[in-house]
Parts: sequence; structure tokens; C-alpha cells
Amino acid sequence: MLIAIVLNIFSHVTHPWCNALLGLLNLLLTMILGNSASDEGNGQQDRGNYLPNNICTVCKKFNLEPITHAYATCPKCSCIYPADKKGKLRTYPQQCTFMRYQGGKPCGQILIKTEKQGHQKVRIPIKPYII
Repeated sequence: MLIAIVLNIFSHVTHPWCNALLGLLNLLLTMILGNSASDEGNGQQDRGNYLPNNICTVCKKFNLEPITHAYATCPKCSCIYPADKKGKLRTYPQQCTFMRYQGGKPCGQILIKTEKQGHQKVRIPIKPYII
């Protein structure tokens, strides 16, 4: 597992290749150690029970989940706006207020759109910027 994490984080190896590596390591361990003792009794051959098959699962086990923040980016002038947190709800400004020069006209571009998630409508950035 550590090999896959090191390759993913430090060498920027993509998730599909890390998953392939975990699958190959599971196959190698199955060939060397044989099937697990719990599967020998019922005649099933379950390969891949030594290591997780997904790099996301490995990252969760080592508590390596990234912490990100989403901003609303203006599609016209690329100005960014942080979300105002009200409990679990995040709200973004409706329009861009950036002025190219003092006393000038604000950009005024719409920053958010309404999208249906489940049974409720949520306002999300048209152009999100994730940090």
C-alpha cells in the first residue's frame, strides 16, 4: 500500500495506474501466500483480499484526504469570491463586483447558477475554482 501512496503523491502517478499496481500486488500476494483461510473452506477463490483495490481507499486508511476550498470565479474577468458559510450551507455572491479602475463600472457578470441536487435546489458557482 505504501508503494502506491508514494507513487501517487510524490511521483504524480494517476489513480488508474495506482489501482493497477494494487491489483498486481494483490495477485502477487495471492500467488505467494495462496487464498485466504476463510475462502478455502467454501471453495471460492477471492483474489484481492490482501490489499485494497482502490488508491482512494488506501488514502482514507492513512488519513490523506485533501482539504479543499471552493471559490466562485467570474467567467468574464476571472476575479474570485470565497463562499460565506452559514452552518453547512455555502453562499456565493450573485454578481461580480470587480472594477477595473476606481470609480469605474463593476463587471456585473453572473457568478452562480441554480442546480437541482436530490429534492432541493442549490446555488453553485458557474466557474468554480478549487484550492
